[in-house]
Amino acid sequence: MVAFTVMVVSAAANAVTKRVNLIPCENMKAENIAATVKNDYLQNRLQRWSDDQKALGQNDPVAWVNVKDMHHNGDTWVVPLVVRGQKQDLHYQVTVDCKAGNADYQR
Repeated sequence: MVAFTVMVVSAAANAVTKRVNLIPCENMKAENIAATVKNDYLQNRLQRWSDDQKALGQNDPVAWVNVKDMHHNGDTWVVPLVVRGQKQDLHYQVTVDCKAGNADYQR
């Protein structure tokens, strides 16, 4: 899989959105999509996003998704991802487009 990231910054809301490739997840259950997002962040994104490493204060944080807080509309899922580090927690709303095979990480 070729990884890429597109970053969009909204000055008004100070929100940052990063779009990445993700494995297609059509026909996956919520638990599997949650695990895919969590593993993608820990194994792929954290290594490339030095600003997250700096904000968290470590390279091996703990991440989780509460499946009960996820919701979807067709093949698009919204996954709340929490990443706990030594310095602070990061909260992402990850919008996963299962059909297109991409995800937007927004915090």
